[in-house]
Amino acid sequence: FFFQAEDGIRDFCLSRGLGDVYKRQVHGEKERQYLERKLAKYLPKVTEVNLIAKELKRDVTLCIKLSAEPETESKTAKPVRTQVQVHNREEGQVYTWSLDKFTNRYFIIKEVLERYFEEDALPTLSKDEDPFWDPPETQVLCQGFLKMMSLPYLLDNPRDLLLIGESAGVGIIAVDLIPTDETGEVNICQAADITLEDPNELLGKRLDFVVVVKEAKFIENIFSDTFIEYAIVNQDGRLEKFRTGIVPGVVQNPKYNYRKHHIFECLTETQINYLINHNLCFNMCGTQLPRRASKLFDPRELQALLEKSSPPKNTSPVETSQATV
Repeated sequence: FFFQAEDGIRDFCLSRGLGDVYKRQVHGEKERQYLERKLAKYLPKVTEVNLIAKELKRDVTLCIKLSAEPETESKTAKPVRTQVQVHNREEGQVYTWSLDKFTNRYFIIKEVLERYFEEDALPTLSKDEDPFWDPPETQVLCQGFLKMMSLPYLLDNPRDLLLIGESAGVGIIAVDLIPTDETGEVNICQAADITLEDPNELLGKRLDFVVVVKEAKFIENIFSDTFIEYAIVNQDGRLEKFRTGIVPGVVQNPKYNYRKHHIFECLTETQINYLINHNLCFNMCGTQLPRRASKLFDPRELQALLEKSSPPKNTSPVETSQATV
């Protein structure tokens, strides 16, 4: 969610539907008031920096970016994260600044403006001196979510997942969850007619499965040097991260061809509940390029992209409950 500097402060509630209704309302109201104070403080400064950039004849624009905190296993409610997104069209890059970094750059930018007024000439700055410049940075560009519920039923789950970016769908990613034998090579739901009606039959048993990330398809070329990252709670109860290799350059249809074998040595009730109730989040990471100013998101482009993908076979009890195409 974004605030352009001229948008002002909008009225919305951050209550997320967790716990007791009264506590939820109180927490949501406090979060909203805190966010409104923060926006009231930083939106005028973002507006000022945009005006300074125009005065200095810089093709750079800033806006406030609001996003949810990264998902964790903690059930504690997390506040909305407020950052500043910088579209530097001179460099063909998009940066995301923390509020502390923005505050630092704000004062440097004002010093550059004062220098411009004093010398009556646009200052010549090296990249290290330029407060509007940063080296390209890797960030989470978009996400897709896959139910893990198929695994405790010993079913695979091939899907073309919708990739959700900052404000809309930006493409799809082809993934799969496959229950396997102990080698990680044989798909046991294809090798034998094995299905479970009750996942608790796996209590105390070993579960092998493979995470597959095949490829992604984007509507337009606005991502560079991409890779996929995901996290799984391991046998010891710790959240462990995994990632594919990097596909270098700007590629509209990157091929990852990733396959990772995971093992639960002795399934507990907690782990079975984890598989049944949690989504596997695939983070598309890389660097973002500025979207062309004249280029508006067209849902028909995404629909055309989706129609080119083969629909996944209906093998999972979660067919209607996850964001797939």
